[in-house]
Amino acid sequence: MINLSLIEFIFSTIIFIFAYMITHTISGSLQAYSTYLLGDPTARQEGFLSLNPLVHLDPFGIFALLFFGIGWFQTVPIDPSYFRGPWGSLKLGAAFFVEALISIILAIISLFICVCSFSSVLRIRDLIGLVFSYRPIAAIFSSSGAHFNMASLFAAFDSPLSIVIAYLLIAIVYLNILIATVSIIYNGFRYMLAIGAEKSYSYMEYADYFTFFGPILVLFLFIDPLINYFMRVTEWVAYHMAFVCGV
Repeated sequence: MINLSLIEFIFSTIIFIFAYMITHTISGSLQAYSTYLLGDPTARQEGFLSLNPLVHLDPFGIFALLFFGIGWFQTVPIDPSYFRGPWGSLKLGAAFFVEALISIILAIISLFICVCSFSSVLRIRDLIGLVFSYRPIAAIFSSSGAHFNMASLFAAFDSPLSIVIAYLLIAIVYLNILIATVSIIYNGFRYMLAIGAEKSYSYMEYADYFTFFGPILVLFLFIDPLINYFMRVTEWVAYHMAFVCGV
């Protein structure tokens, strides 16, 4: 007898990992290029402009993402010493926070493509609802049933390829929103540390503790509200883009 839960688990895992590879490759290379345009060649020199997924892969990040719901990519290196002058602090802030902006833009584009591609099969609100109900692989073992509710909605699709593409796009939307949330917190602490180090080298004594325990505490307290906020922003923009395009 075929175990449908096992089949969905395997299918979801493959799609999720593929979505992760696409997301972290595009996001990482774009952030590296952005920091280069802002005046920091460090990421370019270390090969982060490459579209090779292995360059941007963080094995612990994808493991944590699969089984704990919070993950990350390989951190794009930023050297604060390249950001001097009257606009140095602003450029440095842009370098740290551009990853979150890129992730939100990628989420909006992916959701917009999903809406344009499948609005004839499901209502736009239902498609957007799939993103809100999407959870990583670990959710299959939970009792919430959110993942299986999403699978049942996909019964409306008449093509296996459509299901794969829809799953992939929704996973990419979810991943980008999650990464934007983690990025804005983690890179926020990196930015504060870089600014603090300019004023006092005593900051560097506590750098490792500051950039490790600080983001964990903030994520524990605020990750759900931030994810919901970014999801609402993504939904609003993608919905109105589709409306303007007549979808």
